[in-house]
Amino acid sequence: MARREKNKYMTIKNLANVVCDIIMALDEGTEISIGNIVREYLKSKQYSLVYIDNKYGWIWTKDNGLTYIIKDSDLFKVMDIVEKKLSKLRILDFSKYDSLYIGLPYNIPFIIKYKF
Repeated sequence: MARREKNKYMTIKNLANVVCDIIMALDEGTEISIGNIVREYLKSKQYSLVYIDNKYGWIWTKDNGLTYIIKDSDLFKVMDIVEKKLSKLRILDFSKYDSLYIGLPYNIPFIIKYKF
C-alpha cells in the first residue's frame, strides 16, 4: 500500500472511531446521520469544506486543499466501519426511510437504539 493510501486509510479509520465514540455518547432515540456527525466534528476542529475541482470535488481541509484530509465520498467507508464496529453495541435504525430515495446513505438520518 502506498504511503498516501496508508495515510488516507488511517484518516478514514480515525474519523470512524470518532464517529463511533460520538454515537456511543448519544442518548437512545437520538436521530442523526453519519454525515451530520462528521460535519459537526470537523467544523469543531476548524476544518473547512472546500471545492477543489472535478477530480477531487469537495474535501475537508485546514489549508485550502493542499493536504488530503477526507473527501465527501470517503464517508461511505466511514459509514461501513462505524456500522461494523457498533453492530454489537447499538442499532442504527434507518427504517423510517426504508424504500425511499432521499440521498446518499451517509446523509440519511437514523435513530440510535441500544442493543441489550
